[in-house]
Amino acid sequence: MKKYSFELLTWFDFENLSRDVVQTREGIELESFSEGKDGGIDFRRIFNKDKSLVVQSKHYKDFPTCMRELKKEVEKVKKLNPSRYILVLSIDATPLQKDQIVKLFSPYIKNPKDVILRGDIENIVDRNEDVLKRNYKL
Repeated sequence: MKKYSFELLTWFDFENLSRDVVQTREGIELESFSEGKDGGIDFRRIFNKDKSLVVQSKHYKDFPTCMRELKKEVEKVKKLNPSRYILVLSIDATPLQKDQIVKLFSPYIKNPKDVILRGDIENIVDRNEDVLKRNYKL
């Protein structure tokens, strides 16, 4: 698997990459919003009045920084109360670290696969040339 240069991406570039990765993996179209305070929503999909998906993208350099910042996001997610929450992170993590993130956002993150890490992103980009073309800064 090829290593991509996430370090060259701005937060906005990484957010767009995250949207493309989730849309490709899930086979859905997500709503996108303007810049600014997002209240914990980078992208979403509302299926019906009781079922919604919220996607949040976070571009960090290391796990300790990531966890410190993610702890600030939990209250936002509780207020949103989505039926499913997907978190896209620019870092790598161990299985234990990923489990910590899942636990932090329980019950909104239903499955560890809904924490998409650097390696997961690279795998999807490798298998989907159109995602790579749209994210040419990689």
